[in-house]
Amino acid sequence: MKILEAQSAVLSNYEVYTHLAANHAKPRSTPQKHSNVHTVLKELTDYLSPPPTSRSRIPRYQNPTYSDAALRALITALQPYKLTKSEVLMIANLRPESLGLLDCVVEECDERFSTERQDEILEIIGDVLGREGAGAESGGEVNGNAVNGVNGVNGEGAHESEIEGDGPS
Repeated sequence: MKILEAQSAVLSNYEVYTHLAANHAKPRSTPQKHSNVHTVLKELTDYLSPPPTSRSRIPRYQNPTYSDAALRALITALQPYKLTKSEVLMIANLRPESLGLLDCVVEECDERFSTERQDEILEIIGDVLGREGAGAESGGEVNGNAVNGVNGVNGEGAHESEIEGDGPS
């Protein structure tokens, strides 16, 4: 792996896992000289892998496996709220489910959004990325059905209300 431009883009946990899984599947023509790199890549893949395939004892985040469609739907659904790219990335990685967790992820959340708007954001996150425990019932996979959930939330007026305050865009 070669970095062409440092910090040119920030990746979500899902994108990192997809990249590692795709590169791991490719056969290597030359053996790796650095066993530490192999160990770090394996541990990172175990950490980011979905629960059924991970047998690691390393504590992991509990998010279900996302799909490209779910991440696109999340970004689209959160656009009216004018969240920064880093805030959307943190939401995708951490999937906050309470106002307290959302406040940790979104800068000046209480000043930028009313409680109703914060609840709308949490509802969108739950509909698109799934809720705690819901992923286990459906095999841990969040699929294209989440896009329909986003349309239902947006159809109920998520685009129509304005952001309170003059927070950063």
